[in-house]
Amino acid sequence: MTLSEIIAGYEAAKAARGITKSTWDLFRHDTKDRVGSVRMTDSRGRRWKVRVRHTGKRGSYLKLSTITGPEREIRASAEGYKPGLYAPISREEWVAFALFAEGDDNWGGRTGDPSLCAAVTVVFERLVAGV
Repeated sequence: MTLSEIIAGYEAAKAARGITKSTWDLFRHDTKDRVGSVRMTDSRGRRWKVRVRHTGKRGSYLKLSTITGPEREIRASAEGYKPGLYAPISREEWVAFALFAEGDDNWGGRTGDPSLCAAVTVVFERLVAGV
């Protein structure tokens, strides 16, 4: 299942409940900074805290910080913020992380959806691969 198909499924579920705003718009509004956070482990066994954020200045972005091992930090923007400092991610990838990590300090993410979990893990591994 592709990331587009996964997000379309969440969109359809919202529509069935009468929610007309897109998932992208629901997570993005000027007064909200924290969308959610989740703790993940990469393929090398390093633990990371992934924060999903949206601000008026930076737009929609992820902030990944190591919990174990040497201190590392990665930032990724869905809106092209500071291209040299923030890794690029798509809007769909950001929305997938927002769905996965919704709520504060979500330890395992939305593990009840294996398709979403697998899609987010692929993006996560890509982001941390060079660190």
